Amino acid sequence: MIKKIISVLFSILALFILSACNNSVDHDLSSTAISNISSVIEAAGLEAEGYSTADTFGYQGFPIFVEGNKKFVDVYVDFESEYVQKTPVLRYNPRLKEVDKEIFFGLAKKKVYRLEMEYVSGDDNYDRLEEAYNRLLQSDSLTSTFLSEDMIRQLYIKNSIELDSFDSSYSLVPQEEYSGNPETYLEEQEKREAILKTDVKELTPLIKDLDLSRVDKLDEDVLARNRDILLKRVADNRSTFSIDIDVDIEHVRKQNLQVTNEDIDNWTDSDFEYLLAQILQIEKLPKNTEVRFSIKYGSKLNWKTFSFDKE
Repeated sequence: MIKKIISVLFSILALFILSACNNSVDHDLSSTAISNISSVIEAAGLEAEGYSTADTFGYQGFPIFVEGNKKFVDVYVDFESEYVQKTPVLRYNPRLKEVDKEIFFGLAKKKVYRLEMEYVSGDDNYDRLEEAYNRLLQSDSLTSTFLSEDMIRQLYIKNSIELDSFDSSYSLVPQEEYSGNPETYLEEQEKREAILKTDVKELTPLIKDLDLSRVDKLDEDVLARNRDILLKRVADNRSTFSIDIDVDIEHVRKQNLQVTNEDIDNWTDSDFEYLLAQILQIEKLPKNTEVRFSIKYGSKLNWKTFSFDKE
């Protein structure tokens, strides 16, 4: 009987120790995640009321731990109600949810506005500022509302030009400028954070316009203003903008576009530029725009590609 009791107690003790070890790992990950997200919130010039993490931690890729696998942690950022009302970047953010936050060990509650953000561990390419732009500045909503694919095509592709495909991509997130020099790392990081803080202020009018009660009522002047604000960032080296154009040589001939050399295998950059100038309004592109132009000819496998940056 005593042996059975000892056996049961030993099992409980083992489970307790194992649980403590696991909690220790989660605690460390939780602390790192909160530190990571809080530094971004502060870099954006915002004041959080508190931080917490979800009870569970997920893995990207596999449900079980594999060495080297990336683990993500949801971090809850709470903001005071009065602060949200006077801070447009939060007030017009649809991701912000009103919740009852327990205080004094659950004996009392108060209403706060909560934003859920994500920290990814074990990922050398994880960009904490990208998380801030996507959650705080609503990058996807801003770009899809004011820089839609059809509108970009109308702006930069000449009328009635038939293409195999046309794609564009725009990122609000300033490119990472870390040169690999540890002596300049902090300076380069602070430069990107300064851009984030500026953007929180400068992009506020656009974020207000994303409010569902307003977006369908915007006139053409407002839409054009917001579009120009976003595109100007490209010329200021604060965002990335790229255009990808694919065309078939048969479409070129049917549309009576001119080529300088029928032997595409021997085309030079000037040959590409000559044809591209008949398709794309290069002079209207923002500076620093990346352009990728591909032409298909003969066999389906025959493609030639030309790339350049608008200077």
